[in-house]
Amino acid sequence: MDEVHLKRNLVLHKRTGRLIGYVKLTELDQEFAALQQTFSKICESSGGIGDPSASNKPPLAEKMLTYMATNIATGVHAVVACYGVHNVMKEKLYELTWDVIGTIERCDLPVIAIVCDGAAINRAFYHMHPPATKTASGVVFDTINIYAPHRLIYFISDAPHLLKTCRNCLYYSGKRNKKKGLIREMTKNGIKMEWKSAENYFNKYKGDFSRLVYKLNQEDVYLTPYSKMRVSLAAHV
Repeated sequence: MDEVHLKRNLVLHKRTGRLIGYVKLTELDQEFAALQQTFSKICESSGGIGDPSASNKPPLAEKMLTYMATNIATGVHAVVACYGVHNVMKEKLYELTWDVIGTIERCDLPVIAIVCDGAAINRAFYHMHPPATKTASGVVFDTINIYAPHRLIYFISDAPHLLKTCRNCLYYSGKRNKKKGLIREMTKNGIKMEWKSAENYFNKYKGDFSRLVYKLNQEDVYLTPYSKMRVSLAAHV
């Protein structure tokens, strides 16, 4: 499961879930506005509280919480559920996730693991479950499948995000922020680890055709906001 950021005016077919596209809902917006004004007048004339949208207007969905089922034996995969969300809480994530698991289990497909990134909301979701295996650190990595109590479900942080996290931690090690000062300081065996080491190593060997450094190139070392998201570049470093 993962969240996909949305642009405004993304339209999905209500019954089929098919993506229609980005459109301007001018006429529809006008109809809703007219209906809202009419409803407000009715509330005011009946001694109500006035405009009901003033405090209870639901926020627009900014993300699409998406669930994909992947078969570990054949590689077959498909998106099985999508939910438009604004700011999902761990309780709602718990409800939606187990609803998806129950639907898949009723299709005779055993669910053995939930894979997602290491976001704070996902970690909080993990810790809502009673652990099947208790650890000294208190980390929850498995729980009983409520739809098949004889089986366990495992929580896994996917490797691409872990790989990028490791690279990004190294990238910011030794760097300073004007307001907060030192961002991060990583060490190994008492020796400071900084990104400058990767840059120096690259510059030293970039003219060597024997290429002692595997696949290391300028795009790997001098990062941009876009290149920070690419797993392959993190793997090279």
